[in-house]
Amino acid sequence: MVFSELYSLKEIKKRYSDIEMTEKQRNAVKEWLVLLDNNQLQKEEENYPNFMNIILRDLLSYPETEIQKGFEQNNVEFSFKDKDDKTVVVFEAKGTKTKDLFSKQDYGKKEQETPIIQTLTYMARIPARFGVTTNYKKFVLLDASEGDSKCHRFDFKDIENNHDRLREFIGIFSYSK
Repeated sequence: MVFSELYSLKEIKKRYSDIEMTEKQRNAVKEWLVLLDNNQLQKEEENYPNFMNIILRDLLSYPETEIQKGFEQNNVEFSFKDKDDKTVVVFEAKGTKTKDLFSKQDYGKKEQETPIIQTLTYMARIPARFGVTTNYKKFVLLDASEGDSKCHRFDFKDIENNHDRLREFIGIFSYSK
């Protein structure tokens, strides 16, 4: 499965260059980078609370009530709905011990062959417009309208000392109702 880029660098700059970052967001980035550097995000389920609090709530501004409503719904880690009660985005999380989100998993199920296929399957079943697959370090955004042809890849470590990449991350993955 070969994906081309969902967004061009020019489009990303145009859309997200004016995002203002808060102190809370900067602190969330620092906290997440420490967890990554200390190799503390290897386990998927054990780190759901960290992901909910640091990434979803503090960095990406998902409301606490929406996080709680969307946690472990529809057999996916996180799902979020719009004001019309339609699922907009689902998050499939793996721990950092899953190095490659595009590689095979040993679940023995075709629909869970890779973390990316697992997310695409959830997006089709629920249905959801977007899907995010993450191993807490790498994030892959999928758009249902593009199927398995395009995605946006993001390595969280790229945020370190790079405000443009931080704006991109916030702009692409943040909450909007």
